[in-house]
Amino acid sequence: RNSPMPLSYRLASPPPPSMMHRSRSGRSRSRSPRRWRGEARGRSPRRRSYGGGGSSRDGGSSRGGRWRDDDVVLPDQQNRWKRQMEEASSPEAIFALCEREGRAFHAWNAAKAASLVGRMMATTSRREQLRHEAAVARLAALCRQRLEDMEPWPLVDTARGFAQMGFFDASLFESVAAKLRFKILRGGHGNVLGGHGNVLEAKAVAAIAEAYTTRDVDVHKGRVVPGAFVVFEAIATVLPRRLSDFEQKDFTATLKSVATSAKKEDLARCLEALAADDDAFARQVADLRPHLLTDVAAVLGALSFSDKREEQGKAAKAKEKLLAAVAEATTRRIREKGKLGVKVQQMVALVTAMATTTHDAQQDLLRSLNVEERVPEMTPDELAATARAFAAARVPSSSVVFETVAARAATKVEETSPENLADIAWACATAWIAAPDFLNGLAEDALRRLSSFSSKALARTLWALARLGAPAPALFAAVDHAVLQGTRHFRDDPADLADVLWAFAKQSQQRETTTTTTTGGSPPLEAPPRAPPGIFRLAASSPFPSSFGAGKDVAKTAWAFATAHVSAPRLFEALAADVLKLKKDETFFAAPADLANFLWAYAYAGKSPAPAALVARLAAEASRRKEDFAAHDLARAAWALACLGLDDHAVFRDLGDALTTAPPASKKQSLLASSSLERVDELDDARQADLYFVLLYVFAKWPELDCALSARYDAIKAAYSHQSAGSYEVRLEVAKLLEGSWDHTVAFATDEGIELDLAQPDAKVAVDVAFDYLRDVHTGDYVPSGATRFKASL
Repeated sequence: RNSPMPLSYRLASPPPPSMMHRSRSGRSRSRSPRRWRGEARGRSPRRRSYGGGGSSRDGGSSRGGRWRDDDVVLPDQQNRWKRQMEEASSPEAIFALCEREGRAFHAWNAAKAASLVGRMMATTSRREQLRHEAAVARLAALCRQRLEDMEPWPLVDTARGFAQMGFFDASLFESVAAKLRFKILRGGHGNVLGGHGNVLEAKAVAAIAEAYTTRDVDVHKGRVVPGAFVVFEAIATVLPRRLSDFEQKDFTATLKSVATSAKKEDLARCLEALAADDDAFARQVADLRPHLLTDVAAVLGALSFSDKREEQGKAAKAKEKLLAAVAEATTRRIREKGKLGVKVQQMVALVTAMATTTHDAQQDLLRSLNVEERVPEMTPDELAATARAFAAARVPSSSVVFETVAARAATKVEETSPENLADIAWACATAWIAAPDFLNGLAEDALRRLSSFSSKALARTLWALARLGAPAPALFAAVDHAVLQGTRHFRDDPADLADVLWAFAKQSQQRETTTTTTTGGSPPLEAPPRAPPGIFRLAASSPFPSSFGAGKDVAKTAWAFATAHVSAPRLFEALAADVLKLKKDETFFAAPADLANFLWAYAYAGKSPAPAALVARLAAEASRRKEDFAAHDLARAAWALACLGLDDHAVFRDLGDALTTAPPASKKQSLLASSSLERVDELDDARQADLYFVLLYVFAKWPELDCALSARYDAIKAAYSHQSAGSYEVRLEVAKLLEGSWDHTVAFATDEGIELDLAQPDAKVAVDVAFDYLRDVHTGDYVPSGATRFKASL
């Protein structure tokens, strides 16, 4: 037990038991017909030769390198060589010893040489590693010759050592992997590894995982250690079965190695097996130390699976289940100890991981962490990561976290990178947290170092400022000037372009609203500028991209053009073609609000007439998903379909039924959502006015149609009249301007029930003082909007 070398290696010199048999007298003697590997016929069994080439006496070269082909020596000599290698101060000393005596090394000493050299070269530069490449190659050849005699630990040391040297010889690593796979699945030598029977010790499995995992490996980019997939296929199989055998640190390290280096399908299978026995996993993580708990959470949180494939969807559910177990264990630890007791970096990693799941346990944990108390310790990177995580997690009553993060970031604007500033602003805007000090500082800093902001960072900054209504006219003007000068464009990423367009449109909408408020409730009489902002001209210029991005990006782009009153028929044609690329039953718009926004934008500013295939496709999708809409989005969708001339009464009946029934309880949105589901009588006047035009359209097309909205006709018409009266003052001002040149009646009501601002009933001519105008994106000429055309058609 106290020997410096295991018993199995000390007895390496005598012939193995397979070469001994009993004579008739009962004495053991050698069996001469059975030779050792590499031994010439007629040679004494005690003269063992490693490898397949060269003489045992003349020091000739073997196939693996220039090592001496000497006889196997006694264990004492092997121990002396081992001590010499351990006392060596440089890789050169070990290489020199292998050069002189390597052919006589036992397999254990060959692995020892690889392990020691790996430790010495682990922290050296790549240039230094290349300087020793020839000697390392010869050492690898020696190890390849000794593989058949290596037990699992020397095999692990060999693989780990060469990985640390940066020498990934495919033949060596794949051969080691094949032997280790058998040991992992079928068991190794229990006495060697400290296991029981034929079961491989869990610590050895952890060491194997470490040996085949390096910091430079990226399995998703094809850079893996040779043979790693073979090893991790076996480890992913045994890890769930032997969970209780692993010590805390070994379990965490092995799980991390499997997550980073295994094939996607093997990783998914491992997670599903762990989640199937969630009690065992919960017991395992319940005993983990706090920093290991955060490590396990970070490993699971970093995993991503596509729900499009069934097996990937199962893995995603398994990941969420395992993360919930980690969250419950962590919350329980906080309640027992009063705090988690980890470094701020580990807390940020835990928060980031928990933002990837929607389980209730995640919400409880994030509330229990009291993150706001650790904000003063955070660096700008950690502030941005914390803000992103809480915004993604949508934790109720978390405004104090955003306010604390924003206040801290406001004092570090100049030393924070543009990307982190944009992320913090995006998180505050997502959670609807107004942080004026931070946003003002951000706008000034972005204006001062505009060239330092990437397109994505600038797009997210503008989006956040516009969403929260932060005034930044100088910044928007500078960005528009840069676009016109050609020094800044956002066409590389459709999402960035959509965010910038949305921000410019939202800013113009806020400017109109502010002016209306200051002028006593009436829109301004002065005409808006003729030329649209340069970003709209850039987006509407051909050639158009092959794709405008995801459904939300297409909806944002269309909504921005309509809200900014910009007419771009060719752009809307390209957007329609992008929507029609998918098959009939596929969903293009993930969120119902995006579908409603696109419908409204196309009806208001799109090309007229709209393609029949597009209208039919969007109408069918709206009817199919009617229960998922918020009421105000459903009203806008119904108005848009009527405006586009949909000739299908069944769709309007379905939408009317959905508007006049209470929404399912499961459709309630989170507290951070910008809108919630409502009944039709809870809609504001503007949306009920839209429904009034829908009813007029339905009555004109199908007089006998029984629509659920018909029962609410009087209430809807009253809301329309109230909304129309809001512009009475501006009507009078326009009427004064026309006195003496045009005789007219103010606020004339037609037989259809439509109120016209200024009209000559006998001549059937009217002037509508509505701000439903459009400007051509290139010329700035005024053109009628879809709302104006719809009103005229009624």
